[in-house]
Amino acid sequence: MGIFLNVANVLSLPQGWSIYAIYTFIVANQVYNERFKKADLEHKFDDVYGCGWGYVSPVGTQALVLKDDDATKFKDLGLLEKALVPLLEEPCLWHPSLMDCKQKRSCKFTEWALTTLGRVLQFLKNKKWKDMNEKACEELQHLWEELEMSRLYLRWLEPLVKYALNKRGYAKKVEKLNKLK
Repeated sequence: MGIFLNVANVLSLPQGWSIYAIYTFIVANQVYNERFKKADLEHKFDDVYGCGWGYVSPVGTQALVLKDDDATKFKDLGLLEKALVPLLEEPCLWHPSLMDCKQKRSCKFTEWALTTLGRVLQFLKNKKWKDMNEKACEELQHLWEELEMSRLYLRWLEPLVKYALNKRGYAKKVEKLNKLK
């Protein structure tokens, strides 16, 4: 992966200009959120050495890839995180149309869609109603919107997600009631 930085509006800068830039690049794997790479970099841009600077590979991307010991093949649909596979087994049995996604999409798309489905199921399994604060609801809403883009058959899951999202603020109401007592 290469990155190129350029100073904007160079012609409007006075002769002898110079800018010392300190910046951070973060490259994140959007499927496996815990995998990211960060690089703190710096460079002096000026009218002598030029207004642009490039890196062939400022941030190594090898850490972003799922390692074999973290993943397993799932029903010939691709590599998925081992922790998500048990959560996907039953829905795939009850809703065989989930298995059809590979016929219509690429392997990477199928892996992404099933990983997102697994993350929603993991969220619903691990979060309790009392945990459904504003941040948790935003996280679930984001996951759900992402999952809806997959166009998987989700009517069976939608009521559970909507129910969880409706618990927004429920913990605050309980806390207020307890204070009144």
